[in-house]
Amino acid sequence: MLDPISVASIPLFPRFNDVDLSSATGFFYKSGDNVFLVSNWHVMSGRNPNDGQSLDTKNGSIPNRVALFAHKTTIGHFRRDLWLSLIDDNGRSLWRQHRDHGQNVDIAVLRVPEIGQGSEIKFYCVNEQDSEAPLSTRVGADVFIVGFPKGLALQEILPIWKRGTIATEFSFPVGGLPIFLVDSATREGMSGAPVYARSVGIALMDNGGVEVSPSVKTRFLGVYSGRYGADDEFSAQVGRVWHKELIEEIIVDGVEGRFDLR
Repeated sequence: MLDPISVASIPLFPRFNDVDLSSATGFFYKSGDNVFLVSNWHVMSGRNPNDGQSLDTKNGSIPNRVALFAHKTTIGHFRRDLWLSLIDDNGRSLWRQHRDHGQNVDIAVLRVPEIGQGSEIKFYCVNEQDSEAPLSTRVGADVFIVGFPKGLALQEILPIWKRGTIATEFSFPVGGLPIFLVDSATREGMSGAPVYARSVGIALMDNGGVEVSPSVKTRFLGVYSGRYGADDEFSAQVGRVWHKELIEEIIVDGVEGRFDLR
């Protein structure tokens, strides 16, 4: 039996036409009657959010579509030939970014068209899983980053669970932005991965209490977007996680994806 969290993360491949530019992680999120694909701003834009320059240092290419794998209604079966446009026929971005923070918030959302939402494909949306348990988010609490490091996947579609610990005060902004940091040995390809607190048996709750139960408790915390010192694998392995509330903010009040050169 597959863990419902394992089927929520999917591998993504940003492309320029039919050329893969990179690999990343994404997940589906339900809001109202719509399903959205969530990943990082830098994944969907193909640009470095710090300066707006293309991440494809060789050719300067920018993705105009994203290829993805998606589960079918029968667990264990999936499609690998799906893709979504990132840019419309007029060259405008179809994905959306945060209205106030723009590219400074490294999250982007893309509405999944009605086509493809038929009976064959099953979207395991993160917020439709049992992932709202009030588990502790104190410094030192364990978290799991569920994605595809360097494109690694089990049977092509199932993710790797990388353990980490919360490294900063959860509710306090870092650099004035709504993120918290995690201490974890993550790798390229995990950008856009959902991050969870998870407990089995004895659970420390956010109110300081302890619950003992045979059930698994899960809390969705946010979106992973790479680590500090990423240019050096021996640098401090501290990653950034954007708070989950930003997803709904972008869906409800986001703007067309764009960038500034800095």
